[in-house]
Amino acid sequence: MGAEQFRPGWRLDPALAGGGVIMDIGVHCFYLTELMHAEPAQSVIARMRFADSGVDDHAYCQLALGGATGLVNIAWGEGTARFEIDGTAGYISYVYDEGAGYFGSNVRAVRVGPIEGPTVTHYVPPGRTQFTPAIFADLVDTITGERNAFRSFGPDGRRTLEIALAAYQSVADGAPAALPVGPDQPVYASGAVPLLESRKATVHAG
Repeated sequence: MGAEQFRPGWRLDPALAGGGVIMDIGVHCFYLTELMHAEPAQSVIARMRFADSGVDDHAYCQLALGGATGLVNIAWGEGTARFEIDGTAGYISYVYDEGAGYFGSNVRAVRVGPIEGPTVTHYVPPGRTQFTPAIFADLVDTITGERNAFRSFGPDGRRTLEIALAAYQSVADGAPAALPVGPDQPVYASGAVPLLESRKATVHAG
């Protein structure tokens, strides 16, 4: 659907959006979480808060990635943006302005805190954002075949979508959902919309 101005409120309609904050923002968090780990996610357990329209507007997810754990906590319009990687050798943290959200707010610095030695802060040049024109130039060059700078494959997209759907299945079952999503799971064939609409009907009936 694209921009809100094109069809106002479409993100709050399960039939149009296919889900809520998980489908809007969570999918990006999931592939980044897997990128930072040696093993893919084997399961996900999630809890969500839902808007009156039926879509999820808050989501709290825990991914099991071998011996590691990935936490993805997201919401629309509340809280501050934070992206941090914690490991056995230290941490890497993106620094945003205090009280700023994700969209429209630049990353001010990247802070590296090793277990041994001082913390080092790398400041991002002014004007550079996560939507820098270089990203789109890389995409165009890859599509035209000039360079292979923006590699993205169908199976990668499917993998990310499966994690998102498993999060919805986890909420419906009240238990961890295994990955990959099996054909016996309702979300495999129908996606998250039937689960969201069923939950909305149950809540409104109560």
